[in-house]
Amino acid sequence: MIPPRRLLAAALILLAACTTPAPPPSGTPTAGAPTPTPIAGSAFCTADELSLTAGLAGGAAGTSYLEVQVVRQDGDPCVILRWPEARIVDAAGNEMVATQPSTRPEETATLGEQFTFNLGWSSWCAELPERPYVLEAGLTGDGETLRLELPDSYGPSGCLGAESTLTFEPAS
Repeated sequence: MIPPRRLLAAALILLAACTTPAPPPSGTPTAGAPTPTPIAGSAFCTADELSLTAGLAGGAAGTSYLEVQVVRQDGDPCVILRWPEARIVDAAGNEMVATQPSTRPEETATLGEQFTFNLGWSSWCAELPERPYVLEAGLTGDGETLRLELPDSYGPSGCLGAESTLTFEPAS
C-alpha cells in the first residue's frame, strides 16, 4: 500500500502540472509588447541575406497549408522573428488576408541555413482575384518585407462561412 503522504504529494504535483496557465491565444494583441532584440552574439538578418522558397502543400480541417522555407544566402548565423506578421496580396497588390498581430513579437530564432514556417489559409467565400498571389512576411525586425510568389496550386480553402484567416507560424 502507498503511504498517504506519498499519495498526497503525487496528487499535488499532478494538480500543479495540470493548472499551469496557458499562453494567450495566437492573434490576441499584447499591450505594451516588448521590442524584439537579437540573441547575444547574433544580429538581425537583413532582407538581402534571405530568400523564401515554397515547399510542400496540403490541407487539413478546412485550411490549406504550405511550407515556407527561409534560407540564409551566406555569412554568419543571424536572427529572424519567430512569430512574424504576414499577408497575401493579389496581382494588383491588394491585401487579400493578413495574420493577426503577434502575441509574441519579441521572440526570435537564430537562422543558420534554413528555418521553416507553415502558412495556413482558410475560408475564402468571394470570387478569387487574379494571380499571382504573393506572400509578404516581415521577418527581419526592422520593417523590411520578404516576398514569395505563391505556387498556382496553393490558395485558400473553400468557403467555410467565416472570414478568411491566415497563419504564419514556425513549423517546429
